[in-house]
Amino acid sequence: MKQATLHTSKNQLITAIKKAANELELDIEENNPNEIILFHGGGLLSFGNRITVKIAQSGNDKIKVSISSKSAAQVQIIDWGTNDNLENDLMTELKNML
Repeated sequence: MKQATLHTSKNQLITAIKKAANELELDIEENNPNEIILFHGGGLLSFGNRITVKIAQSGNDKIKVSISSKSAAQVQIIDWGTNDNLENDLMTELKNML
């Protein structure tokens, strides 16, 4: 899980999450006020990944964002490092946009 406190508004963060998802070729599965669920498609050795982005107000003009990724399959024996890479890539993209 990756976390950061960003100096931005909630609306700006949500817009940035959507743009970052598009840049990283992630599909938006759910879009709630405090949580956005993204999906990264699978391949031959994976059923894909579900990325949860949680958003919480952390003071005036500060938003805490938490990003966690896990396999879309109920059971996955081998972790190929994709979850950590997705979390890092999304957080980096958000920080660059904001």
